[in-house]
Amino acid sequence: MVLVRMLVLAASLVLISACAEKSSTPRNSGVEIIDVSFQGHQENRPPYTVSKGQHVQIRVSTTVADELYVHGYEQKADAPAGYPAAVEFVADKTGRFDVEMRRAGVKLFELRVS
Repeated sequence: MVLVRMLVLAASLVLISACAEKSSTPRNSGVEIIDVSFQGHQENRPPYTVSKGQHVQIRVSTTVADELYVHGYEQKADAPAGYPAAVEFVADKTGRFDVEMRRAGVKLFELRVS
């Protein structure tokens, strides 16, 4: 009887540790992260290309308060000066999409989804 209890306890501990390992997987696994900075003026950045169906996170660090906006996906985020702003979405539409700082009207880069 003691042996059975020990086996049940051991099996429970293995199951708990397996679940704990799965929950510690980073949330952003498999996410294509695009980091850019905005200093208040236009910069010539190359386009970023991702595959259709890819999870994408665009993060912007800015020195000027503005709004990050992804055309075609209608994703936006407030971008306070000195703090990062981010949008995350699944790139489920093919084409070319401008990513801009909306209030300044400045294109950060072109996102290409194929």
